[in-house]
Amino acid sequence: MRNEFETVFAETADEVGEPCKRNVNYKQIYNEIFDNVDSHLESRFQDYGSLGFIGLISNENGKYDIYQKQFPQIELSNLLSAYGYHFDEVRLRNELNVFYAADDFKEKNSFELLQIISDKSISTCFPQLSKLISLICTIPVSTTSVERSFSALKRIKTYSRNRTGEKDYQIWRYCQLKQISFKKSGKRTHSSKGL
Repeated sequence: MRNEFETVFAETADEVGEPCKRNVNYKQIYNEIFDNVDSHLESRFQDYGSLGFIGLISNENGKYDIYQKQFPQIELSNLLSAYGYHFDEVRLRNELNVFYAADDFKEKNSFELLQIISDKSISTCFPQLSKLISLICTIPVSTTSVERSFSALKRIKTYSRNRTGEKDYQIWRYCQLKQISFKKSGKRTHSSKGL
């Protein structure tokens, strides 16, 4: 898609109209966007491999039947490497084996499983499984939305910094000089306090 600037530009122009500014190098901006995304992809998604343990509670494509025959050791290892100090491996493995064999849980998602375990007080019988399901239910909150918030904050701060022109800089510098002169004279004002 990086080499398809002309096609993307033409489709966009057809849909929303020709751009107002003619002297802007849109191809350069287009390539800079790709470079920016490319440089952040690896760092942004480097920890997603360690989230493979989410598959322990996903019955996608009938995985529970497969897990009854061959236990998902890789997913369990991912969990233990990230959160091992919270879990008893032997007990969790036993609870998962019972869980995979129970027909009551096969068509439920993580949130429904958490609700069932909480409502029926099963968490006392399956404390490790209860912890695992709670952890899996909190992961979207603890990673994605927080990451989005910080990304939005970064964009806002960058925009604000880029909007600071020469006039703003001169005002800021004037305030700094005033603050220095007040400090030398021993005077103190409310406006110099926060600068």
